[in-house]
Amino acid sequence: MRCLRIIIIVAAVFLFDCCVSTRGYKTPGFVSPLPVAVLPLNNMSNDLKAAQMFRELFKNSLQDLGYSVAKNNDVDFLLQRNGLTDGGQLTNIPPEKLCEMLGVDAVFIGTLEKAGQLTTGVYNKNHVKASMKLFRQKELLWSDAAEASTKNVGLSGKAIGDAFVKRVGGKALSKFNGHPLLMLTEQVILDLQQKLPGKRVTPTGWEKR
Repeated sequence: MRCLRIIIIVAAVFLFDCCVSTRGYKTPGFVSPLPVAVLPLNNMSNDLKAAQMFRELFKNSLQDLGYSVAKNNDVDFLLQRNGLTDGGQLTNIPPEKLCEMLGVDAVFIGTLEKAGQLTTGVYNKNHVKASMKLFRQKELLWSDAAEASTKNVGLSGKAIGDAFVKRVGGKALSKFNGHPLLMLTEQVILDLQQKLPGKRVTPTGWEKR
């Protein structure tokens, strides 16, 4: 019943133009490696908070699948100690070096390609596009991309955020409450998550019925 209410809320808030995922790659026999780290994204958008939000939500989605995930603060500390302060720098570093630096089995390296809001008349059209890759040392285990766009019809970003915070319950994500791309980012992440090995532990309310 809780999930049904969530779906009704979401349906009332958004009219989805599209939610598109590409055909990704997964190495044969891949099972979830332990532990993993989610690196800061290479942010190609103009929204710094959107990249932070995507990374935090993606980390939580991995935990929902049963992955052991390093804390983002710990990851950032180790990266900064090695002179790495921006996600764009990480694309030039071999993934095996990143695994060694962070003391993890595998790393998720991603790019936030688009995250923006365009106002056209009475509509605010939002668009989020991201791609993620998972490396275990040198080996590419998995890669995929997803994007989604919406038309937000006259409902405030805070109302959207309130619905999200109620849905995630006790998770410490309220700092993203009110962000206009919050729900759309969650949809893109769910699309990516559904293609990863692992069993969802905590329902989100977005699952297909």
